[in-house]
Amino acid sequence: MPIVLSLFPLLRGLPESGLIFRIAFAVVLASLLLQGTTVAPAARLARVLRPGFPEPLARSRLRGTHGPTLEVMQFRVAPTRRSRTYAPISWNCPPSAGC
Repeated sequence: MPIVLSLFPLLRGLPESGLIFRIAFAVVLASLLLQGTTVAPAARLARVLRPGFPEPLARSRLRGTHGPTLEVMQFRVAPTRRSRTYAPISWNCPPSAGC
């Protein structure tokens, strides 16, 4: 946003507007570099952990796909968990799956 705001004087042709733009660009770049390089050490120092993800029960590679390798993974879902997106009726599960 500061870079966009510093473009307005530049577009109007005001004196020293190039200097304002260069200063804003340098401040934004320095801020991004400083924050980007310190966020991981700061998270480790604060002992912030990402949640663990369970290992899949099974994996199989999709065949016939061009480009990146795609996999189908099977996970166990606790019976108390609900789907937030799809109703079980729309899953088209086989009767033996107990959906």
